[in-house]
Amino acid sequence: MESSSLIHSQNIVTPSGEHTQRNRRPLVLVIEDDQDNLLLLYHLVTSLGCDVLLAREGQAGLAMVKDTLPDLILLDIVMPHLSGFDILRRLKQLPQARSVAVVAVTGLATSEEKQKLLEAGCCDYVCKPYLIDVLESLICKYASIQSPPQFTKPTRLPASA
Repeated sequence: MESSSLIHSQNIVTPSGEHTQRNRRPLVLVIEDDQDNLLLLYHLVTSLGCDVLLAREGQAGLAMVKDTLPDLILLDIVMPHLSGFDILRRLKQLPQARSVAVVAVTGLATSEEKQKLLEAGCCDYVCKPYLIDVLESLICKYASIQSPPQFTKPTRLPASA
């Protein structure tokens, strides 16, 4: 996608597709380089009533954390340029981001890799391919959502402003 697209936007995108200033709903930042995974995560997060920020690479995600502190970060670990481990190290250097919950959404599945994720600063992880209900429960837990609404069928990302 081009740099003017939603993926690189630092605006918050609400479930209705509107760009807005942050309100009282949980804000989830998704850092994921794969477009299909990003689309799925976007729809899952918005179906739970959260606002969402999307970043297709780590540097953009870090900039969003500095600009608008999210309640939860869903972080792919294996990405080009900055890996999820690099992002976790940089998040620890941001005092305001130390309290943000980070859930790894990753293909790393060995027990050693899982342990490294937790030691690096993730509060939890889910391995790809993941079950929607498992990821949904993690999002609800770490974004402090009481009861999730019914998951709706994904269609497409909203058009950028």
